[in-house]
Amino acid sequence: DLIYGLPCSTFIIEWSILMTWPLLIELSGSAEERGFAYGEQAQSFIERAYSLYVPAFGLSENVLRLAVEPYAEIIARYCPELMAELVAISRGAGLELWKILALNCRTEIIRRSAVILAAEINQKEINRLPGECTVIAARQHPLLCQTWDWITGMEELMVLLRVDTEEGPSIVTFTEPGVLGKIGLSSNGLALSLNILAGIIPEPGLPTHVLVRRLLGCATPDEAQEFLSIVPLGAISCITMLWRDYGLYQLEVAGSRFDFRRITDDFYVHTNHFLALPIENSETEFASSYARLKRMYELAPVSSIKQSELFLGDSCGDYPVCSSPKPDTLLQAGTEVEIATLARLVMDVEQGTMSLRRGWRSDAEELGYRV
Repeated sequence: DLIYGLPCSTFIIEWSILMTWPLLIELSGSAEERGFAYGEQAQSFIERAYSLYVPAFGLSENVLRLAVEPYAEIIARYCPELMAELVAISRGAGLELWKILALNCRTEIIRRSAVILAAEINQKEINRLPGECTVIAARQHPLLCQTWDWITGMEELMVLLRVDTEEGPSIVTFTEPGVLGKIGLSSNGLALSLNILAGIIPEPGLPTHVLVRRLLGCATPDEAQEFLSIVPLGAISCITMLWRDYGLYQLEVAGSRFDFRRITDDFYVHTNHFLALPIENSETEFASSYARLKRMYELAPVSSIKQSELFLGDSCGDYPVCSSPKPDTLLQAGTEVEIATLARLVMDVEQGTMSLRRGWRSDAEELGYRV
């Protein structure tokens, strides 16, 4: 086998020896064994990630402990093997379980805190998202591609997990320290990407990053649909799934409501406003999201990995797909943070490969991995 022109064995050796970003962690065995190894190997990264998020959470420790409880109950009931993994991560990292849970529920907790803050300071644009990602897919090739935009302090902390489970497929997922999953690829021939959306504040349900890890284990769209029909959802996001054998699917989630549909367009784009669920996201409030959607369709279509990388590196306009650091104050009251494109990913489900470039810089090195 070749990966980007290199023999597979050579590539894997070079990755393990030379890579310092992202932190590569290979996990296997039971949920408890996987979780403990994850927590132990990523301990310092997890501690730093939690410290980074404390101001963004905007809650005291006591309130934060209480805030994660309903999510923990739902995870334990509907994803017991993932709850066991989270418990073991906390043991391996030597951190309280509620802190690990807070990291895995950070999307939901930060979103609630941001809206409360916006109301307190009479911020009209409460729906505005501080860090915005762009997803594109080429159904015929087939490729699923994404930029990931977030707080710049998280860039150096990113983790790439290779997970071989006893109960499901092998997965590769690019994620945050201590978090079960984010953008990923499975040996079932599935690639998965993630956009955070806005417009409502859902009640607690299965949190976004636990949901994407669970969905990475689904062998078919029918299996995903079955799980979605029984679990209480608490995310507000779009999860795009491209199966090698079943095609492209879009899942929009707004709390208990979701829309899961097959996409038959050869070229597909999703940014940070709803396209399927009837939730109002005005172009005024979501100017960046609409602008990036339009820009990608202007450049369409994608026909190769190289071309997709050019799309993801596009820095044109006031709302570029690939964004250099820009200040933002919505997440942390009185504290300015910077938001930027932290990574660009291209997943090829035919080859089972993930291509990864760090940050927004045009000369960023291309890295690769096979599921």
